[in-house]
Amino acid sequence: MNIDLEGIRIPDSKLAREIMELVQDTEPPLLFHHSSRVYYWGALEASVADSDSIPNCFMQARCSMIWA
Repeated sequence: MNIDLEGIRIPDSKLAREIMELVQDTEPPLLFHHSSRVYYWGALEASVADSDSIPNCFMQARCSMIWA
């Protein structure tokens, strides 16, 4: 599911889709949904700070914390 939150969306890229699929296949739903909230929060913070961040990097970072 991809929610549009103040113009913030999970990137529609191959990398983002593969990351989401991997997390959904290997982790409990609670952790997947938590990482989604973390992504949206970070992306909103970056947009407020006028950051020039790359959405795919946020997506990868949100999920890499799971395996840290």
